[in-house]
Amino acid sequence: MVSIGISFVELPKTFQDAVRLARFLGIDYLWIDSLCIIQDSHDNKDWKQEAQSMADVYRHSVCNIAATASRAPAEGCFYPRNQLAVPALKLFLRQDIQKTQTTRITQRRLLPSLMRISDSFRRSRKNTPGSAANHEIKWDHLICFPSNAWRHNIEEAPLNKRAWVLQERLLAPRQIHCGRQQLFWECNQAQYSEHWPIELPLPSYVDRSNERSKELKKLDVIIARLIQLRQSMEDKNVMSRDCSGIPVVYVDTASKTTSTFYINLESRAVPSQELDITDEDTSRITRFRNARKEAYQCWEKIVELYSTCEMTYRTDKLVAISAVASRIQEGLKGLDAYVSGLWLSQLPHQLLWCRRSSSKPSPSYYDTAPSWSWASLTAGVTGPPTGGYETSMIEVLEVHNGSSIAGQVEADQDSITYLKLKCLLYKAYFGEYKMSYITVAPSESGSQSNYVRRKDAPIFLQEEYQMDGHGEELQSSQAYLMPVLKGDSETDAGRGLIVVAHQEKPGFFRRIGCWRPGTIGLGDIERFRQHLMAATEQDMITITLI
Repeated sequence: MVSIGISFVELPKTFQDAVRLARFLGIDYLWIDSLCIIQDSHDNKDWKQEAQSMADVYRHSVCNIAATASRAPAEGCFYPRNQLAVPALKLFLRQDIQKTQTTRITQRRLLPSLMRISDSFRRSRKNTPGSAANHEIKWDHLICFPSNAWRHNIEEAPLNKRAWVLQERLLAPRQIHCGRQQLFWECNQAQYSEHWPIELPLPSYVDRSNERSKELKKLDVIIARLIQLRQSMEDKNVMSRDCSGIPVVYVDTASKTTSTFYINLESRAVPSQELDITDEDTSRITRFRNARKEAYQCWEKIVELYSTCEMTYRTDKLVAISAVASRIQEGLKGLDAYVSGLWLSQLPHQLLWCRRSSSKPSPSYYDTAPSWSWASLTAGVTGPPTGGYETSMIEVLEVHNGSSIAGQVEADQDSITYLKLKCLLYKAYFGEYKMSYITVAPSESGSQSNYVRRKDAPIFLQEEYQMDGHGEELQSSQAYLMPVLKGDSETDAGRGLIVVAHQEKPGFFRRIGCWRPGTIGLGDIERFRQHLMAATEQDMITITLI
C-alpha cells in the first residue's frame, strides 16, 4: 500500500483536470512526465533512462490527454465557453437551384452570438420526395462551422509549439485535445470535434492543417505494416535479398560494434527473375519497399515541423524526437541505422536539408549534433529534394555514430560522430559587394585530370545558395562547394553542400550551408555539368565531415 504520495489539492489545475478526465473515462493509471520522471537530479540518471522508453510509454497508452490551449500548468484543461458557438449551425434555405450547382457563403455574420464565418462551407442537400434527379430543389440546408477551427485550436495552440510534445502526439494511438473553445479528438484514422462529431469534412482548398496532421499520424500504421511484412519475409528467408545498393561501414561507438548497411537512392522493385523467388514474395518486397519509402518521407515531414517548435534546452534537440526515431528503427531493424537525425541509407538526400528562408540564420551548435545534421541549428529547416536526383556525386565510406538513438553523446573523444566521404570539392569565394564564384583549377589534392587541367574562367554563383548561419567561418577558412546529387536535366546543375576546412584538423570539414538548382549561373551550367561528367575517381578526395 502506498502511504506517501502527492495530495490531489497540491497538484496544478492542469494535472487535476487530467485526473478528473481519466476517472471519467474509467482509466486507472495516469502518466505525467514531470511527476513520473525524477527532475533535475544530480546525474540525470532517471531522466536518461526514461527518455529511451518514451516510445513504449506513449505507443501503449490508451489515450493521451493534451492541454492544448494551456500555456502553464496552472491554467487547466477546460475553459468557460459560449455553448451556442460549439454546435455546427444548420440553416434551411428555400431557393430554386440546379443540383449541380454549389453554394458559397463568405464574410457573413450569421448571428451576433456566433463566431464570424469567413470561409467556404460544405452543404448537404435533400431532394423532395418523388422528385427526379435533375429536377429543381425546393428546400436546401447548409451546415455552417468555422473551417479554420482545427488550425486555430490545434496547430497554432501554445502546447503544439513545444518540441517535446510532438512525439507524444505522433506516438499515442489516440489523443484528446482540450482546446479553448471545444474538445477535439485525433487518432490514426480520423479527427473529430464537438461541433462535428463525424470526421472533419474540410477539403484541401479550405484548410490543409488537418490534412498534414493526418499524414504524420500515419507513421505508426506505416511502421506496423513494415514490421508485419518484414516478419513474413524473414520466415521465408527473403529479407536478405533486399540488401542492395552501395555498402557503407557503420561504427557504433556506444556499443562498440561494426556493421554494414546499404545506400540505395532508387525506389524500383527488383524483378522476380533476378531474385529467383515467387511472385508472391516479389509483391511482398515491393510493398515493403514502398512502406519503407513512406516511412522516410514521413520522417522528413516530421523533421520540418519539429524544427520549428520551441525548446528550452537546445541540447535536447535529438532527445525530444528520439522516441519517434526508435519506432522507425523498430520497423527497419537490421536494414538501416539512425545517425544524429538522419537515416544512413538516405544520407545523400537527407544531407541536403536547408534552413528555412523565413527563419533567421542560426549558429551551428556542435555540442548538440554534427554540422551536417539539421539538429545542429536552432532554426527551422526544409527537407531534402523529392523526386529525381538518383545519381549521387559522393561516396560514403564510413559512418561513425558517437551518440545513442536518444541523442546522448558519449564522453570520450573517440566517440565523435562523423562521416568519411569521397567527393569533389570546388573552391568557393563569397563576396559581400562583388560576385561570388567557384574555381575549376586543379585541386590541392594534386589531381591533373582533363576536366580541371584547363585554366578556365571562374563559374559565377547566383544567390540561390542558403547559409546555415551568418557565414562567419568564411573570414578564416577556405570554403568549398561539394556536389552531392547530380542534376537530372541539362538546365539542372544539381544540389550540394557548402563546407569549410577545419582550422586545426587537416582533412576535416564542416558544413555551413547548401546550394541548389539556380546557384550556378545560367551561362555556366553547361560548363559545370561537363566538369562533373568528366570527373574520375582520381579527382575525388577523401574528407571527414564533422
